[in-house]
Amino acid sequence: MLPLKESSFSLPNRLQNSYQVINCLKETGGKETYLLSDTQHHLYILKTGTAQHIPLMQQEYNILLHLETAKE
Repeated sequence: MLPLKESSFSLPNRLQNSYQVINCLKETGGKETYLLSDTQHHLYILKTGTAQHIPLMQQEYNILLHLETAKE
């Protein structure tokens, strides 16, 4: 895991009371992947990117949504 850079990323205000950034897992070409924890210590992955990454991130989201629906 990459060390978290305090100044490079912060959660939006509406999320700061419920989630904490644990670490930056990956940072490449304008995209970043973070490990988050909520107040009950559940772990989450948050991906950020520039506008040019939206189609790829939307495609990944759709695949994950399809996998979640398929297991029900």
